[in-house]
Parts: sequence; structure tokens; C-alpha cells
Amino acid sequence: MGISNQSSQPLKRKDRDNDLATTESEPDKKHSRKTRSTTTESKEDILPAPRSKFEFQETHRTICNLPDNSILVHATNCVGTWGAGFAKAVKAQYPVADKVYVRHCDSFQGTTATKAGLAGAGLLGTCLLIPPQREGQGTPAVWIACLFTSYSYGKRKDRPEKILAQTKSALGDLRVQLDGIKQGKWLCEAKTKDQDIHAGSNLRRLKRLNDEESSDATANEPGISSLPLALPDMCIYSPKFNAGNFRVPWEDTMRSVEDIFSTWDGHWYLLRDK
Repeated sequence: MGISNQSSQPLKRKDRDNDLATTESEPDKKHSRKTRSTTTESKEDILPAPRSKFEFQETHRTICNLPDNSILVHATNCVGTWGAGFAKAVKAQYPVADKVYVRHCDSFQGTTATKAGLAGAGLLGTCLLIPPQREGQGTPAVWIACLFTSYSYGKRKDRPEKILAQTKSALGDLRVQLDGIKQGKWLCEAKTKDQDIHAGSNLRRLKRLNDEESSDATANEPGISSLPLALPDMCIYSPKFNAGNFRVPWEDTMRSVEDIFSTWDGHWYLLRDK
């Protein structure tokens, strides 16, 4: 498994002429079939061909121009702070989703599930999947998947081996939620680590929060957008998460993604580095 380009380069005019001449004059049918296949593959830029296995694909998109109803995945902490690196950029582009994330973290403060006495540690290894919110005009209506891979950040971040273990658990939680939504189950049961804290799945908690506020929600306040809650194409976009401020090599995180999503039939695009 590896990384492929999102689009293929078209054949140069000279190459096309040579291929055409070869096809017309070469009696070998195998060679002729190979030439036609090369011409067909150049159309992937318009319609990606079905893949036989999961792989990452590169894209030139940024978080500012993602397709509606796509999924933006990133790693985050459990203390309700998107204050640096890629998370800071997400907060600037999607401030309403940030409010949902902070509220979710706050709901875990003072709970019984703790890690070395740390409030909110029950979030570790889970994923909060935030549906498209009422953001500002022109902001893409995307789902944001928050992977809780480290309890805190900076000097207080978890050790790399713990981050990797918690990443794999959070990715598993995300996969369960995506599979449930694909099957039409909005209230799918996401994997939980402490039933005393998780009164149902993350999606159930989030839907209740939105239902309570939907009647009087306004722009820049939490509330599901009018976009249909459906993920027909299942396109994920992400940075090389964990590799920034958490200081975990992307190759290690990539293996966890490949393990959890090996049988997934969607597309996973890597956003370009700044």
C-alpha cells in the first residue's frame, strides 16, 4: 500500500502520435491492447477508476476548498484546544465546529474515567465526528472527524507509543461510525471505552445537542447545516496527522490507517503540506 497521485498526466502530442502509429501498424494484438489501455488510463483525471485495495492519494486541495459532504480527519487533544499547527487552521476555517469540539471535551470534565487523575481522559482513543455546521458563507460543508490521540499537547503530550495505540483505537471508532452512516444509521453505536461516560455513541450525543439548539440556532452557533446528512462518496481528506506537534512519524500512523481501512471502499486524500 502506498500513495498515488490523484490525477494522471495526459500523453504529449508526440507520444499520442507514436502510439497511434504503433497501434495501426503493429500486428501484435497484445501490444495493441496495451496501447489502448494507456490511453484509457489518462481519463482518470475525470473519473477515478475503482480501486482493488485501499491506498492514499495525493491532492492539491486545502481545507478552504474541500468538497461538500467530504470528511476532514485530524488528530487532537482531550482538553478542548485547537491552538497550534493544523488544528489551529481548522479552528480558523471552521469556528462553529470548534465550539462543538470544545463542548464535547467539557462534557467529559469531572467524569469518573480518568488517566492518572486527568479529567476528560475517557476521550482517549475515541473519535468525535462533527456533521457540517452553520459556518460562514462560502465555507465548505464538511464533516470533521476529531481523533483523540493524545490527552494534552506541547510538553504534556503523550509518548509516541501511546499516541499510536490511541490513534488506532480512534480510527477504529471512526470506521464504525462511517460504516453505520453509510448503512443509513445516523444513531450508529460507536465503540465506547466507558459506558458510564458515554450515554450512547458520540453521534447520539452530538445529535441530541443539535436537536436541542436547532430551533433557535443562528449562523456561527452550533447546529447541523441544511445539507443532507449523507456520505454517498465517502471521501476523506487529512493532513499527515500526528506528524506535526505530536512528533510521531507519519509512516507509523499510516500503517494504523491502512490496518483499519484496508477493506474500505472510499477514497483517502492527503492534503498538501504547507
